[in-house]
This record gives sequence, structure tokens and C-alpha cells, in this order.
Amino acid sequence: MKTRNPLGLGLVITGALAIALGTFLPFQESPRFREIEQNTLIQNVTGWILIALALGIVVTGYRVGEGLSTKWWQPTLLSVTAALAVLRIATDKGLRTLYPGGSNGEIDTSQPGVVSALGIAVYVAGAGAVTAFIGSLMIRQTIQNAAIDEEHEKQSG
Repeated sequence: MKTRNPLGLGLVITGALAIALGTFLPFQESPRFREIEQNTLIQNVTGWILIALALGIVVTGYRVGEGLSTKWWQPTLLSVTAALAVLRIATDKGLRTLYPGGSNGEIDTSQPGVVSALGIAVYVAGAGAVTAFIGSLMIRQTIQNAAIDEEHEKQSG
């Protein structure tokens, strides 16, 4: 079966891969602390949710892009959900608050914390969600154009 919109499908797949890649990249950066523990999104539930969303985007986007389904809204909805998840991560300062370690290696939350800068993970995952969203809209447009063409053929034939 022929791809209806190879560019749209490519953007959907590329966006989903960027979302998944973002979960393995550094989540926060701090010049004050040399080493940050648990510094990737995959090390907590949020990263696994983003991986699941990326997988869902690829599967639904492929099915729609190859003409196996007309449910164009599925990859679009999953892309928006991924974008909202990344936005929630980026705006939650509690996730990025760093505390100094004590002499025994334990984190000392009684000391003042420092909110770290966002790492590259958030930017890559966010760009991936936007890319997948744009690709899914391109696929939607192709489906709508095909429906209009079929309607014109029926009326003229």
C-alpha cells in the first residue's frame, strides 16, 4: 500500500523518535553541582510515559500514514498529550530543585535548594512533540483532500 503523505509520516516518526531520545538525555543542568543523580527522565515514571506516548505516536501515525486507518486524530491527540507532559515537566520547579549532599552522602533538604536550569532533554522531547503534531496535521490534510477527490469523482462519474 502506498504512503499517502510520506513527508507527514516522516515527521510523525521523527518527532516520536525525538520524544523517546529526550528521555535519555540530561534533564537538568547546574554549574553549582558537579554531579546530579537521577538526571534523565527515563529514571522515573514520566520518562516511561513519554516512551509509551512516542510508541503510540509511531504506531497510530504509521497506520494512518499508510492508509490502514482514517483515525487521523489518534497521533494528533498523542502528540498533544506528549507536548503537555513535557510542558508539565518543564514548569515543575520541584523536579528541578537540587539540594547539597551531606557528609554521609545523603541529600540534605534542610539546606536551601537551587532550581537548576533545564537540560537538553526537555528541548528535544518538546521539539519532537511539536514535530509529530505537525506531521499528523499534514497526514490529516492529505486524508481530507483524498475524501474531497473521491467525492468529486463520484459526482462527475
